[in-house]
Amino acid sequence: MASDQSANLEEKQVNGDADGGIQPRNCDKAEEEEEDQRILFQSAVLAQQEQKASSSGPPGETKLEILLANSVPIVNPGEYVWLALSDNELEKIPRNATLFEFKEKLSARQNEEEGTTIVLKKERAEKHGFTKFDYVSAWISLEVQSSLEAVGLTAVFAKALADAGVSANVVAGYFHDHIFVDVKDREKAETALVALSAKYKEKLAGNKK
Repeated sequence: MASDQSANLEEKQVNGDADGGIQPRNCDKAEEEEEDQRILFQSAVLAQQEQKASSSGPPGETKLEILLANSVPIVNPGEYVWLALSDNELEKIPRNATLFEFKEKLSARQNEEEGTTIVLKKERAEKHGFTKFDYVSAWISLEVQSSLEAVGLTAVFAKALADAGVSANVVAGYFHDHIFVDVKDREKAETALVALSAKYKEKLAGNKK
């Protein structure tokens, strides 16, 4: 009997007082600190998410003079061809062989598609059985990371190329602008773009004096 009473007393001391009341549970100090850190971390994450949500527009530079000063042309190796393919023809070419593709329609009011335009290396097109090309181009990328919302960049470098007698097909990527010129005009286009970038670098340097 004495052992039973002792066991009951120990149980009361663990779960409550001798009168059966519930004692409040005291959190360990280390657990409290861990909980505080968790709350702080969650607050920081939420703040970052709110900041990201409040910022509008895609990444990249938008100031025209800075864009032009840093528009150093990078000539990618190889020759690139443009093809307009039906769905059946498109299946012959693996997706990883193309630079990009674009579905074209006769007009905005018609659902009938003219075909899919794709651009890829000439040697890859030939590997997949295509040998007739209307346009063989060089691919030039502008080093500067330009915003998709930047205004005026295309107009300025297109004029510089036009003044040099170069026809250009421009494609805006998420991070950079890409220019396709006739392969015979590769060097002429590069020279014009280098001169344009140098002109605006000098202009920016003058403004800082």
